[in-house]
Amino acid sequence: MQIFQSRFIYSLLVASLFFLIIFALILDAQNRSIELWDEQTNIEVVRETLQSNASYLNYEGKPFLEKPPLWYFLTGILVSILGQETWVF
Repeated sequence: MQIFQSRFIYSLLVASLFFLIIFALILDAQNRSIELWDEQTNIEVVRETLQSNASYLNYEGKPFLEKPPLWYFLTGILVSILGQETWVF
């Protein structure tokens, strides 16, 4: 019985620490500004792709092939659901 109690307490502490870190990261993401050199480009790619309803990535009206598309498509889904907020991007 002692083993189960110590494992439960350990698991509870690890889970609490995990959720505390995630909560702190989400709060901090709302206070940070967007970096112009790369993050702004990524946001514009997601916005343009959503606006054009294209199945390929666009940036400034041209196909965007610099990076793998998975992040952009997953972010596009989140933006469609949660809105265009900094923490979503």
